[in-house]
Amino acid sequence: MPRVDPTKRDVEVPPQNIEAEESVLGAMLVAQPAVKRVRIDVGLVGAHFYLDKHRLIYEAICTVADSTGTADELLVNEELVRRGKTEEAGGKHYVSELAAKVPAAGNAKHYAEIVLQNAQLRAKLEGGQRIIEGVRKRDDPEAAEELIRLGIELATSDFTVDSEVTSGEAILSELFDYFDTQQEGDVFELPWAALNHCVLGGFRRKQLSVLAGWTGMGKSWGLDQMLAGFKEQGYKCAIFATEMGREERASRWLTSVTRVPLEKILRNRLEPADMKRLVEAANKHNALPFDYFEAFDWSADKIAERAVFGEYDVVAIDPITEIPGFEKPDTASAITRRLARLASRGDMHVIAVAHLNRNRLKDPKGVKPRPLCLDLKGSGALETLAHAVLFLHRKQDGEANVLAEGELYFDKVRNGLKKKIEVYQSSLTHRFYEPKPEPKQEELPVGPGTEPPPGHDKRRDDF
Repeated sequence: MPRVDPTKRDVEVPPQNIEAEESVLGAMLVAQPAVKRVRIDVGLVGAHFYLDKHRLIYEAICTVADSTGTADELLVNEELVRRGKTEEAGGKHYVSELAAKVPAAGNAKHYAEIVLQNAQLRAKLEGGQRIIEGVRKRDDPEAAEELIRLGIELATSDFTVDSEVTSGEAILSELFDYFDTQQEGDVFELPWAALNHCVLGGFRRKQLSVLAGWTGMGKSWGLDQMLAGFKEQGYKCAIFATEMGREERASRWLTSVTRVPLEKILRNRLEPADMKRLVEAANKHNALPFDYFEAFDWSADKIAERAVFGEYDVVAIDPITEIPGFEKPDTASAITRRLARLASRGDMHVIAVAHLNRNRLKDPKGVKPRPLCLDLKGSGALETLAHAVLFLHRKQDGEANVLAEGELYFDKVRNGLKKKIEVYQSSLTHRFYEPKPEPKQEELPVGPGTEPPPGHDKRRDDF
């Protein structure tokens, strides 16, 4: 894709982040460990940089680091002079300027990932352009086929690499550096206090969890309640919806915070008092507690791409089982692995809402059994890769009508406890609450001062 000057207006600029590119180069110039993080852990190469001068400087840094083991600004400038590229690389003072204004060398990997992600987006755009050119080239079938092939290759490319081994010494050193900060680790506390104990305080970054249950049990209501709680804790959340439209989701949220019946909102049969409550809620909360993507027919790669660039703390896919291809076991495994990598590399928590297989539905009236991990739809990858699998199940009557009472329970927890709690769904807010324990009736004291008066057991006729 041709490069343009991002300072010029009225020009469509491809995805890029000049500040991130400068930060990567500056960190590599001032901290030797940053060179390894950028080159090995992230897999950045010169072609990933948007500006040509940054590509030249990066290649010079790599050459110097390979020959001397380090790369300071003096050695890099000498390498640029040797190549005759000083002016193309921004002049003799530009390298020093990069070293002087780097915000934090420890963030080199983070900025390198941003550079890589922008490079991948540019590749996808260029791939799309190649495909369009190929489709239009009807007079030359061979050239058209080649353009389309190259376009598909670019559009589906994955620039990310798996990190190489990290020594045990380095891991402990990083961990104790973290201890020295005296900062508490991020934890996403669930709305149900008893369940947080099962997962060591709540969900965490770099984890994939599963929320599952039979259709009609209220999984989406429970998910929205979870994300609303995360938002109150200060975290940025998003839902990638694969089957529910945004109007219905927004209406559900309004019902949960105002108690205005969902039917009245969806059918626009609001009375003045209802509208007043909706307006007050909108003004109070300002927005939904999550960003919303109508991700119908989106691939796992597209979801991951948008999630990373949104810089979210928690991302939910509702449901993962509607991502195209999930009905095939091999594809389901690949989708699950992609989202597990998203959680790890995107430094976020990913919640996959899952439908269940119908193999165990034997009751002739449709009463659904209590689900377990073996009921998860797709392949075993969901259970294997998930840090925790949380089920929502509600009681049913003899005609399979779903009742308010039910339970939330973990059928798998990698580090923690499998446990269940009783819940009920409010008919007004549709949120799930733990029932309050009934107060114990105090026993009447027994003793000399509480004995009945003499003769209490005699009949009136005896007096």
